[in-house]
Amino acid sequence: MSENNLMGIAAVSDDNAVHRLFEIIASGDLNSQEFMVLDALVYQRLARNYDETSVAQPQLHAVQAA
Repeated sequence: MSENNLMGIAAVSDDNAVHRLFEIIASGDLNSQEFMVLDALVYQRLARNYDETSVAQPQLHAVQAA
């Protein structure tokens, strides 16, 4: 994978990143650079959106329908 492609991965939407990661895992290409970059990207985005405590201790918030 070229340097330009790796830099472009950071601009990929969350759903596309997860979808592509799933495709790589399904193909068994777990040693590719693309897999390693996407794996790190997905975990980074999860950590950014969920603090350490909410990942370890899920919290449910009930919302009453109008």
